[in-house]
Amino acid sequence: MTTLILHRDLGKRAYRMKCRFTIEAHPTRESLRQGALKAMEMFVKDMAKMKEKWQYLPEHRPQRNGPFTPVVPMTIRRARAPTAREMQYAVAEGARFLAGAETLAQTVTPLDENESWEYELGLVFVTDTIRFEVPDRHEEKAGTR
Repeated sequence: MTTLILHRDLGKRAYRMKCRFTIEAHPTRESLRQGALKAMEMFVKDMAKMKEKWQYLPEHRPQRNGPFTPVVPMTIRRARAPTAREMQYAVAEGARFLAGAETLAQTVTPLDENESWEYELGLVFVTDTIRFEVPDRHEEKAGTR
């Protein structure tokens, strides 16, 4: 059996966190700077409100990437697949259960055809807590529970 031993206090660790903000298409240099400053202020306030109490490190320069085509966030809900017992009577009557043709892809218009653009802002924050990655169910290996 493997034992993982961690020290009680590992200190603070820096993480580069990213957010996106939307601004009008073809912004001037000044309006882009003002939009980035406003988004940065809101991002720092929001991160400080979280239970981990993220602290912004201003000595690291913010990174800005973009422009990107705005993408509408969507909630993904998978339909429950019927069990074999539930399909049994329908199949006996001639029903066919085929794989669905749905897709999660979105149609994205070219950047020049949009009324607004998105930019990505990366800031460095520190916190006292340790982050662990927990694999999703589909990433777990069979037999290791």
